[in-house]
Amino acid sequence: MSSFPPQETAAPAPGDVLPALCITDLTVSGGAVARHEGRVVFLDRGLPDDIVSATVTSVKKRITHATVTDIVTPSPHRVEPWCPHFAECGGCTWQDLALPSHAEWKARHLRETLMRIGGVREPGFLGLIASPKTRAFRNKMTFAFGLTSAGQTTLGLRQRGTHAVVEVTDCMLQAPLAMNIVARVRAFVQDADLPSWDEPQGYLRFLIVRIPEFQPEGTTTCIVECITGPEPRGRQPDCATAVRALARELVEGELGVSGFVHSERKHPAQVSQGERMLFSLGQVNYEEHIGELALQVPYDSFLQTNTEAAALLYEQVARFAGLTGTECLWDVYCGVGGIGLSVAAHAASVHGFDWQESSITAARKNSARLGHSHCRFVAGPLPVSLSKETSVPDVIILDPPRAGMEPEVAKIIAASPARRIVYVSCDVATQARDISRLGPEWQVEKSVAVDMFPYTPHGESIVLLTRVAQ
Repeated sequence: MSSFPPQETAAPAPGDVLPALCITDLTVSGGAVARHEGRVVFLDRGLPDDIVSATVTSVKKRITHATVTDIVTPSPHRVEPWCPHFAECGGCTWQDLALPSHAEWKARHLRETLMRIGGVREPGFLGLIASPKTRAFRNKMTFAFGLTSAGQTTLGLRQRGTHAVVEVTDCMLQAPLAMNIVARVRAFVQDADLPSWDEPQGYLRFLIVRIPEFQPEGTTTCIVECITGPEPRGRQPDCATAVRALARELVEGELGVSGFVHSERKHPAQVSQGERMLFSLGQVNYEEHIGELALQVPYDSFLQTNTEAAALLYEQVARFAGLTGTECLWDVYCGVGGIGLSVAAHAASVHGFDWQESSITAARKNSARLGHSHCRFVAGPLPVSLSKETSVPDVIILDPPRAGMEPEVAKIIAASPARRIVYVSCDVATQARDISRLGPEWQVEKSVAVDMFPYTPHGESIVLLTRVAQ
């Protein structure tokens, strides 16, 4: 009998075709995972139990990246996508996955990420709370300006895996009015020959459409924000004048737009957040109702994009907070005060903190409208605000942006005398990292997720942390 050691299989090379790969896992970014001769293969798409062929794009050590070229045998979990743009658009990467499987995988990813990155032994996962609506559920959508293959400015959503723009005409994630606005703006900027940010002297960057769930009787609330770069030099007529004309056409026309904001972003990072307002017309603030809570919201303030699911999230935060009426509550990254105000009636005092002045101004007004004299809100960099704070928290609610807490904030939170922390996050990976930063004095007692973003791998994770018994 031969005693020669088995020969290692040669690694595939870019351009090689890998036939009959069986997909066994999904990634949190919307891709898929298979194995080929002992090597892990990351695929750009696919569903569990699909048999696919794929073309290798890159090879690193024992990891291979490949692009699916053919679905040989479809997964039993597959369903027919309902969006005509699904094959190109990167918005709903799981639209071809049956909802029961979709919920199962989303819950699995959230739980496993807390364990792998956060070092949580058992996150006490209570499951995934479904979104009440799976279509027309978004109160805000961000569209990007780009270039067509012919070099003409266009408007739509990012193509899957690239920065190219798909000219969406029938997206069903927001109210139908959004598509009418996108079509009108696309035609306007093409007629005016306005350059997109992708051109050498770029200008147009993003268009944000806000259509709140709450609509006062007999009126339509819809605020459109156009984010541009600085004015290109030497252009006549100037681009800003054209944007003002667009504002008048939208607000003064019959489309149903109640307000328009032109904001500027000079920083090259492709983030859909203006750095300063250049011009506004009509309404720039709006009202939204989350459950029974009525909030006034500035156009540039954060609010959960799925209003009905946000009401379920607020209810779950209240359960985890366990307030009895005697506690001092810190609401950190409070925005316009939504979560803190939703539980304020059950706290002795509420102290909200956020870096954005406009959000804090709105939070103070919302608190006053609700008659909550025991609530106060502080604007400014959180490491500074929290280090100077004299109130002593019993319970802390955290709802940071996708990037998570600043390290200085995590240190202050970890050293606080609070008994409970309720951490809300739209990115469980940064949430898990922050949990590990809080140190061994804090333990995850329970966790749950809300499906804030149907047909995507993403969810809103809510974790209850308590002090480890000494």
